[in-house]
Amino acid sequence: MLVSALALLFATAPLPAETDRAYAGSGTLLLGDQRLRLDGVAVLRPDGSTLVDALTGAPVADGEHLCAADEGEGGVGRLRCWSADGPVVTIATGGRPGRLALHDGMVAYVASPQGFPSVRVAPADGSAPPRALTNVDLKRVPGQAPAGFVPPPLRDTLRFDGPLLRWQSAEGAQAVAWR
Repeated sequence: MLVSALALLFATAPLPAETDRAYAGSGTLLLGDQRLRLDGVAVLRPDGSTLVDALTGAPVADGEHLCAADEGEGGVGRLRCWSADGPVVTIATGGRPGRLALHDGMVAYVASPQGFPSVRVAPADGSAPPRALTNVDLKRVPGQAPAGFVPPPLRDTLRFDGPLLRWQSAEGAQAVAWR
């Protein structure tokens, strides 16, 4: 718990704006005993080498894990997580993942791999595939949102709150069970 609080204290990255401007952040992220530096669109190791580049939004760290979304191959987006004592794991490719939250080894994010943005969760260690929590199997309806559409975060990120993920959308407060 203390490590999580410290990681959040040092992570001073602003949330991405709802514009076409590129993401740029600054601050310190903790991963195990390493103090990583958030510098614009890159996360740098203590020696100055690049851990991740072309960030598309604010990375998240809890001391045990670091998760970051970047452009990925071909610019379709990619979400990867690093463990303090393990290798990097690719959680998702495609769908432009973003709006990350991290809690107890679980990463939550928003992605649009099938066209509709959906809130998803996955273990940060890659031990199970991502699971969509919202907007599953929706059918396109010309000129309107389909029945059952849950709007994604707007100028906000996801946040874990016990058994729920919460966020603010253009239509107000949203919540979904994640466990």
